[in-house]
Amino acid sequence: MRMPRFMALFPIVCGLTACDALSPPAPKQYTWTEDVTLDSSSIRVRRVVAISESNSWSGDAHSVVETGSRIEFMDALASLPQWTETLRPIVLYRDMDTSEWVVVASTSSCDVWRQAGKPKPPYWEYRLREHHWERVPLSETSLGRRANLAQSYRAVAGAGHLTPELRAQLDSPAGRFRTFRAVNPDPNQAFCGEGYSSKP
Repeated sequence: MRMPRFMALFPIVCGLTACDALSPPAPKQYTWTEDVTLDSSSIRVRRVVAISESNSWSGDAHSVVETGSRIEFMDALASLPQWTETLRPIVLYRDMDTSEWVVVASTSSCDVWRQAGKPKPPYWEYRLREHHWERVPLSETSLGRRANLAQSYRAVAGAGHLTPELRAQLDSPAGRFRTFRAVNPDPNQAFCGEGYSSKP
């Protein structure tokens, strides 16, 4: 029995076009600098973020997962060690009681969240101690803090440098995600299909 011509051509067409979707796309990297507003001052940092993007087969879900994220201090703070993780940094501040620099991060990946034991609220805290970043339990001083780090990678990277005003303008689409607007202290917030779905 002869194979239909379109079946014979399928491996060739697949190799040249649409079947490339079977392989995950290469991570995209974005770099920019931004002024970060602290409690009573501001500092300048450089951000480098690598992300992996994917869509569901039906095209109704878009996933962005950090494969690398780095915060480099600049100017008078350039000697401080950089923060590097595979998470989404939300807040950077200095704890005035301990004089420690603090980064609070989250994730948009349900896999990352589940593999980490489903932390509730879905945040990780890091403190700069003895010249290295140490992961610690989420502290009271972090709860409720509003995001002061840019989230919309593609938009902000195109700007090159972000002032707080420009960040607010370019980063507004990410603001609709409650988890990334602030360090939400509610352990029952909706996240990855769990919690109160009625909350925005």
